[in-house]
Amino acid sequence: DSIAVRQLSCALTKKWQLLQESRDYTKLLETQVKERTQSLQESLSVTRGTLEASADGILVMNNTNSLIDYNKNLMHMFHIPKTMMAKNDANALLHYIAGQMENSHAFLKITQHLASKKNNTATNTLRYNKNQVVEIYTQPYKIADKITGRIWCFRDITKRAQLEEQLQYQATHDALTQLPNRILLAERLTQTISCSRRNKTMFCFLFFDLDRFKLINDSFSHIAGDKLLQEAAK
Repeated sequence: DSIAVRQLSCALTKKWQLLQESRDYTKLLETQVKERTQSLQESLSVTRGTLEASADGILVMNNTNSLIDYNKNLMHMFHIPKTMMAKNDANALLHYIAGQMENSHAFLKITQHLASKKNNTATNTLRYNKNQVVEIYTQPYKIADKITGRIWCFRDITKRAQLEEQLQYQATHDALTQLPNRILLAERLTQTISCSRRNKTMFCFLFFDLDRFKLINDSFSHIAGDKLLQEAAK
């Protein structure tokens, strides 16, 4: 029957058109997925390169205390074994790092506080591995405006801390005798007076004077005078 043939032809033609459209759409999706996958891989590669290029030790964890990412500097800074990283336990890793801090209790107190205050950021300076100093900065990270984890950055500032201590010492001590200078004297006296007033106590101030010191400088030179001051200081 011609009508039946026409209907069948139309149905088959429509089915063929839909099949072609489906194939084209599938091909388009595959292309988009491939492009996005490549873009994601490039993004991850850049992120990984940025992490490894950083001089800081970096740790990224989620809200369930699982490791999301870290860099080699973190492992090198705290001598973390690969077996520790394989556990994928960020909480255990933070306890391992705390064990190397001079004041481990202070570091653990920070981690415990931030565990309950997920929206907080913090910056602290602590000593670790005996004479080294680390600056710790941590902040939450979000996905779609929801806090999903926390980033920890550990920066070794030992040289900067040593320089600051050296500058502080130079500013408050005499270069010749290494004794506290007027700046430190005034500061300590102010503290002592305040303490005395607060506690209603007395204190004494002992003053030494080298009589006829000018004769030493005039007769034997300033070098001899400097040596005499150093011996008196000892």
